[in-house]
Amino acid sequence: MLYRALRATISPSSRAMGVPPRLRILRGGNKTWQPACSDAMARLDGEIVALKAAVEHAVRVDLTQFNKTSDRLDKVEKGQAEPAARLAKLSETV
Repeated sequence: MLYRALRATISPSSRAMGVPPRLRILRGGNKTWQPACSDAMARLDGEIVALKAAVEHAVRVDLTQFNKTSDRLDKVEKGQAEPAARLAKLSETV
């Protein structure tokens, strides 16, 4: 339906503008481009699904790395805070 609507509007205007027949994409007699377009769309759909999966995987990996880094920083901060607290306690007692 969309094809017919496009052909009805574009084909006559391309003839009126003097576009050579080999450059008219939507001419009525040549429908060999439709299967090629369908195949290309199917490949693009597959590539989009694969890209989406790759992005989701990358986000999960990045989140895991961020959480590991955050845990390590927390351990370092805790490790630095404990000796400082011990020194403060010792200085209070002296």
